[in-house]
Amino acid sequence: GKRKGTADTRGKIIFEVLDYVARARPRLVLLENVLGFASHFPDLCKWVVTYLKDNGYCVAVRKLDSNKVGAVAQRRWRLYIIAVSRDVCRRQLMKSLCLFPSVP
Repeated sequence: GKRKGTADTRGKIIFEVLDYVARARPRLVLLENVLGFASHFPDLCKWVVTYLKDNGYCVAVRKLDSNKVGAVAQRRWRLYIIAVSRDVCRRQLMKSLCLFPSVP
């Protein structure tokens, strides 16, 4: 994209997604974005994580090369925000997420 963040209509969809999460209360939330989301919009990225935590989720943020999981043929680093509802969150689950490299 053009790195406009929430100044672009497409960048505002995150607020709709999080509104849905707050209303529907799914047990698992998986958000995926370009890796640049964390570096170009660090405040927004931190806000998303805080919002999920404040709404009862255990949260992990990881980067992953999507070609390692067969998603695409070329190297494509993506940012994953994984949120598990605290009522089903198990320490072991979050430990297993640490197998993915952390975002620098």
